[in-house]
Amino acid sequence: MKKRVNKNGSHVGMILSFVIFITFIVFLYTVIKPTIQTGEDKKIMVEETENQIIQSLSSNLTVASFSISSTNKDSCLEMQNFLFDLFNSGINYNYNLITKDSSNTRQPSYQDSAYNLVLSRTDTTNSFFKVYLSPKFPSVGASSCSKIISEKDYNFGSVDTGQYIYLGQAAQNDGVFGLINSYNTNYESLKTQLKITPGNEFWFSFKESDGNVDQPAAKQIPSTNVYADELPVQYFDSNANLLSGYLDVKIW
Repeated sequence: MKKRVNKNGSHVGMILSFVIFITFIVFLYTVIKPTIQTGEDKKIMVEETENQIIQSLSSNLTVASFSISSTNKDSCLEMQNFLFDLFNSGINYNYNLITKDSSNTRQPSYQDSAYNLVLSRTDTTNSFFKVYLSPKFPSVGASSCSKIISEKDYNFGSVDTGQYIYLGQAAQNDGVFGLINSYNTNYESLKTQLKITPGNEFWFSFKESDGNVDQPAAKQIPSTNVYADELPVQYFDSNANLLSGYLDVKIW
């Protein structure tokens, strides 16, 4: 007696096996794909976080050189319309200033109510100076001099404006030091400000030109799956020194 083969059952089994196989492939893909995407996403996030930090710390810095007639030997000078001319070229009225001589030594200087530059020279033989203007510099009270010189007695040189990271001062809690304080005291809010997505953590440090490293309080960083980048940057400090440093960012 011949045994009948149930072809319908065989087909059902093949279809069921195929469905199980496809389900397994889909499951495996859904498990592996997020890992691949997370790695790429975090690499992108490191770059975006760097950009956000740089944007939050950057400020305008204007450097204007000028010279005074070598025949003038007065120590205290009030240069008429000096800052007014700069402001007319697009420099903001709210910028504060620092003046230095040719040896990069800071000179007492002020802005009076008429937008004149009041300068006290420590060396009357020095006739070349640079004035640095930024909204980040602290305000200095006005003063006056007995010697007022007109626009024909001084000459502008170059005027350059750029955006640079502001280092700031730890005591003033601004610039890089202000960001470090925000990290230490309001970490979650800072993550939101820097547009770091929930579930991700970050850390940063800032290396100054002399090798000194400014960074938040110690944080436990895992030994694996950490994405990092060190970016060369230009920055200026509270004494108007334009320097080179490094921004280091880690995401995990």
